[in-house]
Amino acid sequence: MKRFSTIATLSALALGVVASLSVPDDSAQSTTRETDTSFLVPYQSLSEFAAGREARSRGWLPGRGISQAAWQASVTDETVYVDSDRRAFVAEPLITEQQLIVAGPESTTPVAEVPLTDAFLLNSLPGAKRTIYLDFTGYSLVGTLWQTKNNSDPLDDYTDAEMQMPPYDIDGDATDFSDTELQRIIETWSAVAEDYAPFTVNVTTQDPGEAALLRSDANDDVYGSRALITDTENAVSAGCGCQGIAYVGVYNYVTYNTYLGPALNFIAPNFPGKIISDVVSHEVGHNVGLQHDGYDAQGYYLGRDGWAPIMGAGYTQPLVQFSNGSYSFANQFQDDFAAMVSYGLPLRADDHGDSLLNIATLATLGVDFEGVISTDTDVDYFQFTASSTSHDVSVMSPSFSPNLDATVDVLSSTGTLLSTTNPDFIAYDRYTAAGLDASLTISTTPGETYFVAVNGAGYGPGTGTGYSDYGSRGEYRVLIEGTPLPTIEPGTPTISGAGMVGTSLLASAGTWPAGTTLTGQWYRDGAKTGISDSTFSILASDVGKEILYRIAATKSGYTTTGASSSSVTAVVGTITPGRPTISGSPSVGKNLTGSSGTWPSGVALSPQWFRNGIATGDTDSRYSVLVSDVGKAITYRVIATKSGYTQSTANSVAVQAIAGTITPTPAPTITGTAKAKQTLTARTTGWPTGVTFAYQWLRSGAVIGSARSATYKLTSSDVGKKVSVKVTVTKLGYKTVVMTSAATPKVVK
Repeated sequence: MKRFSTIATLSALALGVVASLSVPDDSAQSTTRETDTSFLVPYQSLSEFAAGREARSRGWLPGRGISQAAWQASVTDETVYVDSDRRAFVAEPLITEQQLIVAGPESTTPVAEVPLTDAFLLNSLPGAKRTIYLDFTGYSLVGTLWQTKNNSDPLDDYTDAEMQMPPYDIDGDATDFSDTELQRIIETWSAVAEDYAPFTVNVTTQDPGEAALLRSDANDDVYGSRALITDTENAVSAGCGCQGIAYVGVYNYVTYNTYLGPALNFIAPNFPGKIISDVVSHEVGHNVGLQHDGYDAQGYYLGRDGWAPIMGAGYTQPLVQFSNGSYSFANQFQDDFAAMVSYGLPLRADDHGDSLLNIATLATLGVDFEGVISTDTDVDYFQFTASSTSHDVSVMSPSFSPNLDATVDVLSSTGTLLSTTNPDFIAYDRYTAAGLDASLTISTTPGETYFVAVNGAGYGPGTGTGYSDYGSRGEYRVLIEGTPLPTIEPGTPTISGAGMVGTSLLASAGTWPAGTTLTGQWYRDGAKTGISDSTFSILASDVGKEILYRIAATKSGYTTTGASSSSVTAVVGTITPGRPTISGSPSVGKNLTGSSGTWPSGVALSPQWFRNGIATGDTDSRYSVLVSDVGKAITYRVIATKSGYTQSTANSVAVQAIAGTITPTPAPTITGTAKAKQTLTARTTGWPTGVTFAYQWLRSGAVIGSARSATYKLTSSDVGKKVSVKVTVTKLGYKTVVMTSAATPKVVK
């Protein structure tokens, strides 16, 4: 069985074929069929059902899948049936041999833009939440009306027996797709994608999976329809005697794919891509709520003069569009686009600006731009700057079977219409027609701004031999070409400077030809800064960003030219350090005072005292020298910070802490009588607290052995001698003080 595994996605591509045939007029409106319709015997026509439910009124019955607006035409349409769940479906008449003869032979022009190997990789709008899957690979039906029933009970519509629908096949080889089959698949996809281009829906030949098609509940906004393209050699086709069969208005129905689908399309081997696409778009149209477009008393309008409605039978017409019944002798006036929106197909958002005040696309000369006309009021505007004295403007359809009849206007920068074109529509054969694309040549002034407006148009009165602009919607490509203006020989802008915060960059425009007007602009990370002079000051907010200088050069008769300097990455600045100093005595018990020195404005200073390189924890400007500091280096350090700058640190010259000086230092005195066997006492008064005294008694200046206490008892050895006392005063962290008292008188017996 023909089944392909697809792994890639292609955008909608330009397609086109040419064939030779004669174009019928309104005299060929027959849709007679002579075939077996036993499959449909158990079902009531909508007309019979309505008459039975509403007596003779046959008034609108909600819930059939048919809108009230389309009811009058549908209730008289013999191809519309009702199942036992009272939902409407349509069984299409077979395409007659006469229609195929009038249509002529199949085109032999290949669609070269799409390789045959990509036939099952085609997507018109990847990422859309709605899908129309053109399934050429076969499908297993389970629990659907389309299966062969076990009995003829009209209330027993569905069977659980699986029915395998064969893949599309024209050569009897079900194991592979021939080149001809692949070509027809590509043509079909292109034409159906064009028919549904005004909607946000992906028409695809790549299997999207059941989740993309099945609407699981009312909150599920990702769903779609399977259009099964199969052959005529299957039980459903043989039983209904129809070209296609599909339910009406079930596209957004919850669990639609379980028993109300797919839309079946029975394709004969001699059907070319054009006819296949007409059948498929028609059947999908029923799924999204559309009824037949008829002609007077006929159920299907075959069209005339090259035009036909999609919901008619336009197999012999090159232009087939959706319709609102705006043609002669129409038998119903359903607004096709409004109906399809109501059944779950959202219109595309406007893709280009729709006025001179809302220009969405700046056209590049020589480069085509894609667009979609999605409503009959949609106008797409493009802006371009003239590069020569004339320009060619072309709007072309990319589709194998276009729907858009384009009109083109060219306007001045002030909105004045300068030129317009809407070529006459001429149908050559079933495949080709002239006048859908549009092109013109416009005189221009180099350097001036112009606007191109693209719109969908009709041709003549729709009620005559023409058609209205209602269905003139679809994809297009616009191409604007002109001889480019000469280019100004560019100079080489340069910038100098380190790029550090707190400094400036200086720009030079370089050398340009005489008569050139130069405009400079500084850019930060690719965005304009608004600074246009030659100097750029680096700020903290610039750090890490690329700074460059760009010159825009203009000269009459030349294309505006730009040139940029090399970029400089802005880096953090450096703070010029101050010179901290220390004043005061470094001795124990004294205070040192730190000064930060002079620093640049705007910096934040953090001082800190250090002892032998280790922080003391003192951060104010005054430091008291401690006993533990003696012999150690005392430093005053200042740390400076500023946004956009690196941190800066500066140290004072170190001072060494020294021992303190004990003050006051009163001289010791001796009390007592200078007489043998009397006791003398050393007196030390007026000294600060915390000092320690050591004593040594002297006899006529000589040390008296172990006399080292504060008292001394005179002996006979002292007689005739003078006695004094030496006092040694100590205190931790302070210098030792040694003092000797005045001597006593000579000691007597």
